[in-house]
Amino acid sequence: MSAIERSVVKPRPVYLNLVRIRLPLPGIVSILHRISGAVLFLFAIPVLLAGVGMSLASAESFAALKSLVAHPLAKLLLLGFAWAYLHHFCAGIRYLLLDLHKGIELAGGAAVERRRPRGEPRAHADRGSPAMVTRRQAVGAHYGLKDWLLQRVTAVLMALYTLLLLAIALWNGGFDYDLWKALFAHAAFKLATFLFMVSLLYHAWIGVRDIFMDYVKPVGVRLTLQVAAAAVLVAYLGWTIQLLWGIKA
Repeated sequence: MSAIERSVVKPRPVYLNLVRIRLPLPGIVSILHRISGAVLFLFAIPVLLAGVGMSLASAESFAALKSLVAHPLAKLLLLGFAWAYLHHFCAGIRYLLLDLHKGIELAGGAAVERRRPRGEPRAHADRGSPAMVTRRQAVGAHYGLKDWLLQRVTAVLMALYTLLLLAIALWNGGFDYDLWKALFAHAAFKLATFLFMVSLLYHAWIGVRDIFMDYVKPVGVRLTLQVAAAAVLVAYLGWTIQLLWGIKA
């Protein structure tokens, strides 16, 4: 390559170098939202199911689980899961508010708009314009109205179940084995738990599928990963059914 050719060669674009890419805060939140979802899917759900199964096996298993959770490494692991869940939870609330067009205006935006000279064209398309709608539909994997709605509905159901569990714990000052076993033996709570797990697994499926669609471009690899993820989620559901309907009052 000659000196003239080297002088006109453009530098290669930077795609996945997150150190050099200066993402805005919403971009960082979006990436962490997906990372936290992947952590919950791969690690937190099986740990949750294993812990519930161990806690319901016997009073001795319940006590052993409490001792295991008291270990510093276990606390560190649970702290990571708690961060993933709470970040995913709070980010989900943010996205729900954005869907309702709450908090989408920048501070001082109205003042900037007032200073725009009369007759000068806008520098961006209106949110309701066909151009903006077309752009939102063409970017990313979030394009189905049914999946969009079900993702929001499942998130609300999971939040309600979480609040219910916290309320029961606060009302009783925590859980002992007898209360925990009686709670899961109750038909209404068993049904609520099953609904929570179905919501969690379907919510996870939409999120994992969208991650694959956004970042895995080879079709064969993407379909293989989606089938594997679906198989894992079905296994989680079977595990849930075995736990819930294996409990005796």
